[in-house]
Amino acid sequence: MSITLVSPSARAGSMEDGPPDDLSEGPSYYGYVRDERGSSVMRAKVTLKPKVGAAVEVQANVMGAYRSHVNASTKPEDVELTCAKSGYTFIRAIRRPTSTARVVEIDCQMKRN
Repeated sequence: MSITLVSPSARAGSMEDGPPDDLSEGPSYYGYVRDERGSSVMRAKVTLKPKVGAAVEVQANVMGAYRSHVNASTKPEDVELTCAKSGYTFIRAIRRPTSTARVVEIDCQMKRN
């Protein structure tokens, strides 16, 4: 039996339904949309809004996962994440610590109405 450890950067680039990673577009933003109990919120709209420039909207997959890029000139700390889905209210974005500037993990917490 063997165990394979996967780093956050490997996970970010391995989502089957996301765009391919292109580092010229800046870091890969990824995370999960979950409700207050920790259950996945599938197909939620995820919006990444930089302080300057256009917002990027993507849809979480059936596991509540999303992945996207904003642009190469935007610093990760200048990006705000929000989520929306009918029947839910956005509570907060949870920024996870990462060990590389190539990936930024931000999870989204929502509450059922």
